[in-house]
Amino acid sequence: MLAVNYLTDKVHMSRVLICILAETRSHEITWSSFKKFVLDPLDADLLLCISTPNDYDYQNPFWKSAKFRCTVEEYSDWGEAFDQAQQTELESAQGSAFPDWRVLLKIGDQWLGGIKGIGQHPGSAAILIYFRWRLMNYIRAEGLLEKYDTFVVTRSDFVWETYHPPIEYLSPENIWLPDGESHGGLTDRHAVVSNKNLLCYLDLIKPIITSPYTLSSEMLYKNDWNLEQLIDFHLKKSGLRENVKFFPYVMYSARALGGSTKWTQGEWSKDLSYYIKYPAEFQAAGSYKRLIQSPSDWGRYFSNDGTIHLNMRIKSAHGDSFVLEHPYILKMLLILLRTSKLPFYAFRVKILKILQPLINKNISSLITKNFSSLTPNRLELSIDYANKFGYLYITNSLRGNCEKIFLDKVELVFNESGTANLICLKDRRFYNIDKAGRLTKSREAAHHFIFENKHT
Repeated sequence: MLAVNYLTDKVHMSRVLICILAETRSHEITWSSFKKFVLDPLDADLLLCISTPNDYDYQNPFWKSAKFRCTVEEYSDWGEAFDQAQQTELESAQGSAFPDWRVLLKIGDQWLGGIKGIGQHPGSAAILIYFRWRLMNYIRAEGLLEKYDTFVVTRSDFVWETYHPPIEYLSPENIWLPDGESHGGLTDRHAVVSNKNLLCYLDLIKPIITSPYTLSSEMLYKNDWNLEQLIDFHLKKSGLRENVKFFPYVMYSARALGGSTKWTQGEWSKDLSYYIKYPAEFQAAGSYKRLIQSPSDWGRYFSNDGTIHLNMRIKSAHGDSFVLEHPYILKMLLILLRTSKLPFYAFRVKILKILQPLINKNISSLITKNFSSLTPNRLELSIDYANKFGYLYITNSLRGNCEKIFLDKVELVFNESGTANLICLKDRRFYNIDKAGRLTKSREAAHHFIFENKHT
């Protein structure tokens, strides 16, 4: 694909390979958006690294469109797959006893799901670790590192709400992840990685099967590991964690009626007639769909030319961030519940997921906090905007993770100093902060806001 980098005006050849891991599920509801917003715009080839059970549908569009196919045996105990990987990695050490990597099962609690044994974990994280290893070996065996510049490692059950960021805006020095579902680490669901960094990014299994005792000593300090935290831990050890950057979450996981899943069942959507597996993904993707409507819009976002901004923290003109604390938010969300078109149950789940950490801490009011004192599980005001119109959110943020509930459509009126007033489009009233630090609306502008990008 011949591409122009709008940030540098350089023309270069970008060869992209999209790699689907583990399964090609839910193709009946995901293929059309994948082709429209990812495969075709990136002018990419497709590689499948998947299992093909006896009832596999070889007529599905992912299979038929794939240029490369690496098929993997299904295991009832994926520990057998790890044993085979260990034999491959340590084949030069014949005559020596292989280390017992299963000692790692004692370190909880879900990062080795899919492996049977004493202390076995729930979930399927180990299966995904193994598929990464198989993908890595297939890529090396086929010489694909020399044939492609960029690898997009993803899953087949994403519904894409808008265009994938064009590769020319994603520096090959960085590992690019969507800014959601990080669960205390780094999401495993999608990554854009250069051929330079790919093997290191994929090779989670090697320390597990070759040096489990060392790894155990390094991980023993906690007992609630998941795959996301393992990826973060691995990249830190590899010296690549500082290379990680994020882009907004523009897709969400879905499951067809009767479709398989190894983790969450999801919430049924009457409007869409399928299950939405992770509501936070769905909310984020829907919000960005409003502002990213063509590949060129990503150029406006990444160039920071002042026209499209996403995930901006709202601060006061004198530098404080406004942290929303639960009594005020509960009152506001009760109003939203009465006017929301979402089913009450689905909306309640979203609210409780964000509010529970605050309720547990018994926080008492909406207050103004200095930016440096913010703690991770705190609600903030944030905004996405294009030119002078934007979308106001209640946001729960960690670095690389953003969950948001839509609050209001607003008009932005910028002042000569670069600060802005926020005006509700519905009633034309101004958002302000009163003396007690509470968010209010009034007929006259009394407060100026500035915005700061949360994700670097």
